[in-house]
Amino acid sequence: MSRIKKNSLLLVGFVLLFILACKFSFLKTIEIKKQYHLLLEQTGQKISSDNDLHYLRKQHKYYDSILVKNQIFSKTTFHNKLLITLNEICKIKALKLLKFEKPLVLEINENAIQETYQFSVQGGYIDIVSLIFKLEQELKMGKIASVSFEKKKNFKQAKEFLECKIYLQKTATILYSQ
Repeated sequence: MSRIKKNSLLLVGFVLLFILACKFSFLKTIEIKKQYHLLLEQTGQKISSDNDLHYLRKQHKYYDSILVKNQIFSKTTFHNKLLITLNEICKIKALKLLKFEKPLVLEINENAIQETYQFSVQGGYIDIVSLIFKLEQELKMGKIASVSFEKKKNFKQAKEFLECKIYLQKTATILYSQ
């Protein structure tokens, strides 16, 4: 074999060896490096989104504290809160919540409204009075405007029961955004 032929075969061997090395090791290393950079980028985005979420939660707590401090509640929130509270108290006191109607809204002036919630309960006198006391004095849900007791009789079961209509008034402040 001549020297030129040996050198050309050696060169072809090196080229084939280089191609095989690229195919099996270098390309996988480059691919893993690309995945590594992609994961680093996603981690950076996750950290920034976690920071944003933490900031938004702090803002939410701050705004809620302002609303609670100034006693500004949206109608539906107070409406739902009152209904949940009534259900919990009725379970404890063995009362039955018969009616819970939509609130009557009266505009007092340009930045205050008065909402009147009407609901009816059935049960014993002491339990109803303790419900009224808890709503007005302990939980400070509003002012009791009217209480109407009515003794009724169920002729099918020959039992008497006490039904009470309660009107609860809540004055709320309206904030106008300018």
